[in-house]
Amino acid sequence: MLHPKVKTEGFIFLPRRFRLIAAAVTIAMQLLIIATSNHNFINLLTILLCLFLLAYPATSYTVDTISGPVTFTLKHNVYSFTFLMFLLGIAWAFGKASVFKYISDDYPTNIGTISGVVGLAGGLGGFLLPIMFGVLLDLTGVRSTAFMLMYCVVWVSLIWMYRTEVSTRDVVRGEPNPAT
Repeated sequence: MLHPKVKTEGFIFLPRRFRLIAAAVTIAMQLLIIATSNHNFINLLTILLCLFLLAYPATSYTVDTISGPVTFTLKHNVYSFTFLMFLLGIAWAFGKASVFKYISDDYPTNIGTISGVVGLAGGLGGFLLPIMFGVLLDLTGVRSTAFMLMYCVVWVSLIWMYRTEVSTRDVVRGEPNPAT
């Protein structure tokens, strides 16, 4: 995930409303970093948000108003889809790099073996996920089901990371919690 300063520094040239939005985003990101003490957790939240937006299928719906029914259509145009995919790719690249940081920190004497296991998991994902994408498309007929499946996978990863990394640390001191 990009550092908040990188994403919001271009807002200084825009009107005051946009600068206030940029300030709010920066403050929110800094509070998330303080609360979780983990950039990877925030990275997974970014991936989760992108996949949620991409997983929502093109939809038309009608709302009854006092003036009569109003029909809305919700779908991505090429620009929003490209932006979300670009942001998703950047976040996944940071996540991929952080895996090897964890390997070197947690298994300094077995880096090669653990890297092989990680490569095996990646190979299995590269083989099984496209098959699952096709099965979901055949079952539902909805093209965004691949993003829905990836959303579920990232949600499980987010819970797993929280339970193993964030909840086991004292956020104020950055130290592991004593065993209870």
